[in-house]
Amino acid sequence: MIKSFLNLPFWVRYALYFSLGCPYAYFGPNMDLASRVLPAVTLAVLLPLSFYPELLRLLARHSRSPNDDNLVEIICNHSLDLMPGDCSILLDHHDALMAMKRYEEAKTYSDWAVRIAPKLWGTWYRSAVVAMWLNDYESAAINVEKALELAPSNSYGLVVRAAVRESNGDLQGCLEDCARIDPKGKGAAQMRMLSSRVHIRSANFQAAKDIMGKLPKRIKAGSDDAVTLAYFRFCQNQFSEVLTICAQEPDDHSAAYWFLDIQASSYRRLNEGALALKSISRSIAMRPERTDGYEEKALVLADAGLLNQALVGCKRTEVLGKKKTSRTAEAYVRFRRGEFEEMLECTQVAITFLPKSAYVRALHSLALAGLERVDEAMEEAIKATELHSLEALGWYALADAHLKQDQLEQAIKCLDTGLEADPHYRFSYQLRAEAHRRAGHKVEADSDQSKFDQLQLQFMADLL
Repeated sequence: MIKSFLNLPFWVRYALYFSLGCPYAYFGPNMDLASRVLPAVTLAVLLPLSFYPELLRLLARHSRSPNDDNLVEIICNHSLDLMPGDCSILLDHHDALMAMKRYEEAKTYSDWAVRIAPKLWGTWYRSAVVAMWLNDYESAAINVEKALELAPSNSYGLVVRAAVRESNGDLQGCLEDCARIDPKGKGAAQMRMLSSRVHIRSANFQAAKDIMGKLPKRIKAGSDDAVTLAYFRFCQNQFSEVLTICAQEPDDHSAAYWFLDIQASSYRRLNEGALALKSISRSIAMRPERTDGYEEKALVLADAGLLNQALVGCKRTEVLGKKKTSRTAEAYVRFRRGEFEEMLECTQVAITFLPKSAYVRALHSLALAGLERVDEAMEEAIKATELHSLEALGWYALADAHLKQDQLEQAIKCLDTGLEADPHYRFSYQLRAEAHRRAGHKVEADSDQSKFDQLQLQFMADLL
């Protein structure tokens, strides 16, 4: 009986309480003591019962803190025992489980809420978010569309759809959603982060730079704006600055894996293999269902010469979820293994995802060169350097194509340019040593080979 009462709509409970309370307040003073006992006891019992569901919701919502999510879970479980159809409690329980990184359980409650309240945008929104965290981008896309059907201008919904579109390679769709978000309202920081990443992936670096000018003067550590700045600094080869930004990130931040990913990439580019692997391991531990950490780990292992382990890491990404993968990491591993036919297959897929990526074009050029399709390789390498003049692999690929045609001086010039853009890219020293050796420049060849050996030792130090 009590459960039935608690599950009544709030207005029915309130109406019942006040329909009894108001007459008692009016007539009570004129009643004798014996006559007042029964209605007084009835009202005393009804008072907490009438407001108990709302009190539980308030307690669950306002108990949220990094250390109190277990308390919230206890409150929500108690509430659902009494009121299994309370959508608000289901969503609070979902939020608490998300904060505790128990995503599969959180999905159970958001799906439950969707069944109970399919006309409430928040249920679909949460279902989309948890699906995205579980790497199920197909379900995330469906759920966020339903959320936006109910609330077309909601900033949070637009941010989620933009993120889903970016992950699925729909860069234009991502920018369209970002353009609909108020730059001074909720979701503005996420909008700047997504927009800048899309512009970088589209080789529109001026647009990305313009977004940097819109960042707050004082960027909070661990914020989305800090992620935005880190990604831009990385594409400018400012790896030490990236590490400074990442070092300020709190370890317990819910999105620390973003910083760990970019930190690992920066360590790798600075030839710090052990530190890169440490950051990757932390990222994977935080979000084992994501593909990004395994792909970055594959790159480090490939650079270390552990090619079989690297390939296993690439294959691992195929079973993590329903998110499409560009196969860029696998292309790089295939390159290090000398498997150019398989590499070409990977780069062809990657180009459909990232047609304006200088890195992908450079890999495609290297695959073509490995198959002796040198003219095509030259065209792709030139595209890579035009898309992003700071991409060291682009100049490496162009030099490789020149070497295939015995154009030694042109190859050396390309590698000189690449090392000006990124003096940390040790493989450019290795290839330039080969070019100098073939050109008869023994001193220069020995110097470059020595530099490569030094950086390779630095990369391998404490790695194995």
